Amino acid sequence: MPDTVTAVLPYRTTYFPDRDLVITFQASGNASGMISTLFIPAGATKFPATLDLSSAISGDGVGEAMLDVEVRLRDLINGQEISTLLKPLELRAWGKVGTPLVFESGKCPQTVPSLQGVTLRGSAKFGFTRYSDGSLTIIAKQLSRFTTSPEVIAQPSCPFARTAVNSALREQNRVLFMFQEKMQYLLLDFKSSLAGKKIEVQLRRKTEGVVSLTTIGLVTLDESGDGVIIPDSSLKLGDSFRVTSSNRLIPFRTLNIK
Repeated sequence: MPDTVTAVLPYRTTYFPDRDLVITFQASGNASGMISTLFIPAGATKFPATLDLSSAISGDGVGEAMLDVEVRLRDLINGQEISTLLKPLELRAWGKVGTPLVFESGKCPQTVPSLQGVTLRGSAKFGFTRYSDGSLTIIAKQLSRFTTSPEVIAQPSCPFARTAVNSALREQNRVLFMFQEKMQYLLLDFKSSLAGKKIEVQLRRKTEGVVSLTTIGLVTLDESGDGVIIPDSSLKLGDSFRVTSSNRLIPFRTLNIK
């Protein structure tokens, strides 16, 4: 028998791979009252995992239906994040919504491609099917934030292209801070020799004389040595960062982008 739950976001539960999990939810504060359903089939992971669902929508003054949910799974035993499922999940938005976007870790927002039917083919990681009433179902093997929020769609074209224009600058490790459209970004512009490396970025903050280190992002650099992190909380004047790969420190320069 499947585990069936009705929830309000944010929400945490345990996924067991021997049975289906069905969660019907409404984003906290979403004034539209939009209801969505998440279906994770049995066998999507090898081992039990902690499932976290959250939404970045405040809902203040929002009347139109929209979908905004981040789906995260972590191994219940070792806490390791699970980014790809063995079997795809289904995310059903029951109201009329716009074209969905996905935020994959370290990448720019992407439009979810339209599917013919409700099956992913080949190496596709996600897609969606639109119904005649304007509602839709997203099919995804890659865990991500899925959204139709106007705050995201209204953002300018993705600014996270190559920032260095010559080879001398290119072969430096740089962390660039940017504030745009009320969102903060850390752009990792690293040497191409670090392409494909898993990077951990920690926030170093001094409060009342006490220095703390907090992980604010984990990302795998792309083929050019680039990555993007959107911090969960606001950065402050005086904050600094610690960057590691496989527990080895990576030296870098920090720059601000106006």
